[in-house]
Amino acid sequence: MDDLPPSGGSDLIAVLFAGAVVVLGAVTLMLGWVGGYDMATRISPGYAAMVPSTAVSFIFLAVALIFGWTCDRGWRALSAYVLVFSVVGIVLVNLGLWFFASVPGLDQLVMAERMGSEQMSLASAVGLLIACYCVIALIAPDNPDPELPLYVSTGGVSTAAGVIGAHVFDPDTLYAMPFFAGMSIVSALCFTLLFLAVLCYPVDRLGTEIFRNQP
Repeated sequence: MDDLPPSGGSDLIAVLFAGAVVVLGAVTLMLGWVGGYDMATRISPGYAAMVPSTAVSFIFLAVALIFGWTCDRGWRALSAYVLVFSVVGIVLVNLGLWFFASVPGLDQLVMAERMGSEQMSLASAVGLLIACYCVIALIAPDNPDPELPLYVSTGGVSTAAGVIGAHVFDPDTLYAMPFFAGMSIVSALCFTLLFLAVLCYPVDRLGTEIFRNQP
């Protein structure tokens, strides 16, 4: 890896900043759920809250993205893959509970007394799976289409920005759409930061470049 050209400082700052903000926000929400502080779980009483499984997923993806910055054949690469596929598992468990067990998500199964009607939205579930693809595509040693995660992330940023706008101007209409029902504005903000971090990821830190330059 010593032969790799140095990455731009602004790119590194952007990725680390986005990752740190996502982790900080998600951890705050987790503490809010555990401690029963409603103000820490949602921006406004009229908005949906980000549920713990979504918060954990964002933490895992942000950390995986940061690990990917120095990804090699060692523990960082393994940790990044484990974190990403853990998110895939969390999402699939949520989807499985919805569709096959008539349980509104993993959070309702574990913390039903605190969740009320809150659950991971379908939009969040799909968005997390897309984010998982983007992170894996960045750190994978062999990616046949390195530009695809950039296109996908551009769409992710646009969609998340639209959800944020809908929350600001007309959240009731947003929640009336089955796909977006229950999606938190905090989730939309985290998606925006996460996909922006993918867009800021420099070419010389892609997994294909790192593995190519390793002895």
